[in-house]
Amino acid sequence: MDIMHKTPLFGIILGILLILAILCSGLLIENRTFTWQQPHTPVRSDFGDSAYLVARNYKQLLDCTEAILSAGEDVGSIRYYHDTEDISAELAVACDEITHHTPIGAFAVESLKMEPTRVLSYHNIRVSVKYKRTEDEITSLYPLNSSSELQDILRPALTTLKPSLLLTMEYFSPELLNLAENLSSLLVSDPDCCYGLSGYSVHTYPDEGLDRIVEIRFNYDCSPEEALSRRNATTQEIQTITNQMESDRAPVILRSFYDRIVSSTEWDEASVAKTPYHVLFENRGTSYAIAATFYKLCRAKNLPCYIVQGTYRGTPHTWNLIYLDNKWHHIDLAHGSRSPASYDLFMVSSENMKDYEWKTPNLEH
Repeated sequence: MDIMHKTPLFGIILGILLILAILCSGLLIENRTFTWQQPHTPVRSDFGDSAYLVARNYKQLLDCTEAILSAGEDVGSIRYYHDTEDISAELAVACDEITHHTPIGAFAVESLKMEPTRVLSYHNIRVSVKYKRTEDEITSLYPLNSSSELQDILRPALTTLKPSLLLTMEYFSPELLNLAENLSSLLVSDPDCCYGLSGYSVHTYPDEGLDRIVEIRFNYDCSPEEALSRRNATTQEIQTITNQMESDRAPVILRSFYDRIVSSTEWDEASVAKTPYHVLFENRGTSYAIAATFYKLCRAKNLPCYIVQGTYRGTPHTWNLIYLDNKWHHIDLAHGSRSPASYDLFMVSSENMKDYEWKTPNLEH
């Protein structure tokens, strides 16, 4: 009697275990487990001749193909357990969807072939890929989840003069990327990033939809070697100037830095001279270059100084804020260079900055 009661329960448990085994077997690849990952996350897998992925519906077929592409593999194999009336037509649609409407396909693939062979209860799909991107490009995609992360990604790229930056965004929008403002904020907080940068362009793959790969291409006006040489020369010159200061009094130091720059620098907002190097060694520069030079001198003496980007009479303009005597003061060296004998724009309160508009940065002193 006890056996009769236990047998049905035993059968139910055995049936559940068999179902789980069948479901789990779909993820086995010749004694290896394939871990599903988000599309476009770099996948380093070995899709050899004897390895294969498993797909049981059209969506999984696309996912498997994207995994092969994200790994940068030229060939791959997929066991497709899905009944369809016209497998060739379905694969043609899949190829078109992947190459034109998925980020990794639109970005990296020049041509994609999916060739089916019927084997018992499934089709073995041989995937052949010809890429228009290098393996390094395919596997060096940075996931960007928020605009606040972008500056930390941009800084090393610009400092080393990388030709481009590749990002993945699951919820793309120009507002979320916010590249212009992020670049502006980065150059204000770290002028050393500006060496060589002359412009940029943004390209997305595909050109519509939320899930995209974003390629930022940078334009430079010098080689990485030249940029490094200029940056090092500027750092050494800043050190030389600050070491020559005989006074430790902040008002004296600020006046000395101001006089040195405005008396020797030609301000030209249309110039390509956009770095402290141009100000210190070529005696010319934009308002940003002049303000960045003053910023670096002050920071070298541990004086709380900031770069402010705003407008003067509606025209983009850059100047400095300095903290002294428990107050913030504005210093506009660019306008000061037009009349070095005048100190009208040296240590000016916010109330007296007529014709200027700006957003107050996050200030610490």
